[in-house]
Amino acid sequence: MNMDAKTAKSGLTRAIIIGTGLDLVAAQGLHALTLQAVADRVGLSKSGVFSRVGSREALQKAVIAGLAGASWPMRWRLRIVAPPTAQEP
Repeated sequence: MNMDAKTAKSGLTRAIIIGTGLDLVAAQGLHALTLQAVADRVGLSKSGVFSRVGSREALQKAVIAGLAGASWPMRWRLRIVAPPTAQEP
């Protein structure tokens, strides 16, 4: 595999990690976003996730930055506009 292919694959893996982080935050909230939780969902080791995004804080920042570029329906789904006040059925 040449260097361009490796760089592209690494970028794709990072995008998958951040997308998985967005899904995790949507389902369970920002507190649930950990390197291990993302690693388990993506099928990488915790160190594999760390090597692409860095610390938990860096992962959270990357996911929040991804959210900033997300469409309005994604923001609504993540309850950024108005967090629920009652338990949903």
